[in-house]
Amino acid sequence: MAWARLLAALAVWIAAALAGTPAKAELIKDFAASVRDIPGKTWLDLMSQVFSDIAAAPAPDTGATATDTADALHSIGGADDSWIGCRDRIEIAHLEFYPLRLLDQDRLIVAPSIADDCVALLALFDFNGKLIDAVNVKGDQHTSVSADFVRPLGRAGPIGPPGALATATNWHDNSDQSYDSTMLLLVKPDGFSEIGGVLAFGNHDCRSQFTEQAKIDPALGTGPMLRSDAAVTRRTQRFAADCITKIGRETVTTFNGYWRLNAKKAAYEDHTRELDLLDKWNEKHF
Repeated sequence: MAWARLLAALAVWIAAALAGTPAKAELIKDFAASVRDIPGKTWLDLMSQVFSDIAAAPAPDTGATATDTADALHSIGGADDSWIGCRDRIEIAHLEFYPLRLLDQDRLIVAPSIADDCVALLALFDFNGKLIDAVNVKGDQHTSVSADFVRPLGRAGPIGPPGALATATNWHDNSDQSYDSTMLLLVKPDGFSEIGGVLAFGNHDCRSQFTEQAKIDPALGTGPMLRSDAAVTRRTQRFAADCITKIGRETVTTFNGYWRLNAKKAAYEDHTRELDLLDKWNEKHF
């Protein structure tokens, strides 16, 4: 019995340790291929609910093409329809998908990779292949959705956590500045909603340079879903009049914040005062 209790405790510890650990999404280039987890459906069947006239590229090419998005697509968070710049041809090179179980309901999150970033989106399907939600996440010149864009927000178990964290980053660079804005989205069985956002800025001129890097991680917290922590690390360096010689040491400052679930409201609440002050400082000076 002691060993059984020890093994049970170890299983709980491992589940807690793995909760929120990012997992790699799987990549699909052949849109005519069958969806592994949904019998009788191809990727074209699923994505035709997002791109109404999608067609697989003719062999030997891979990927797919379309001319328009479906009405089901809507913008979320810092994204905006005005940034959607697709003309009469949308080229989809591949898609990444991530299967997960949320409250005993199987779901599939799909992120297509689209040429020229003319639109960036996430789509959520059930395991019958029906589209539940599709959101535009494009809010700047470029949008990145990484291979670990989904992270469970709860302990592993037979019914799965209540939700998951999905992230997407909008960004642009110019000659002396950079701007990255990362959206935090809550994925629940019935669709996507916004948790918050994190801004990281950079600036370089002759006499000074600073960069900011954001890091977002689920963390242990109270309630049925994990807290989402965010930190922006700023590195600053001053230069002499020759614009090359460094003056003093690089200074490093970290600004922290987090979002914690309010179980009564069934929504995340922000505790981001430091990050908000950093945003206001950046907006004022740049």
